Amino acid sequence: MLAGSELPADTPLAPADSHRARLLRPIRVVRRAGGVLLWTLACILFQVLFLSLPGRAKVAFPKLYWSRACGLLGLRVRVIGTTVSKPGRRPVVFVSNHSS
Repeated sequence: MLAGSELPADTPLAPADSHRARLLRPIRVVRRAGGVLLWTLACILFQVLFLSLPGRAKVAFPKLYWSRACGLLGLRVRVIGTTVSKPGRRPVVFVSNHSS
C-alpha cells in the first residue's frame, strides 16, 4: 500500500494537485464572478433598449444573456422537451438543485 506522499503523479487527487487546486480556487471564483459582472454590465443597456422597443428582442435577449451567464459560471444546462408556445401561457422553468 502506498503512503500519501508516494502517490503516482497521474493520480487524480495527488497531494501537489490538491494543494494547487486549493490555491487556484479563489482566482477561478474571481475570474468567473468578474466575467458575469462585466457581461451583465454590458447587457443592461441592450435590455433597457429592447424593453422600450416593440418586437421579440425583449424576450429573445434574456435567453442569450442567461445562456452566456451559465457558460461563464461553468454551469451545464440540459434542456428536455420544448418551450410552452401557446398564446397567453407563461413559460415554465424547472430547476434541479440536486442530482445523484
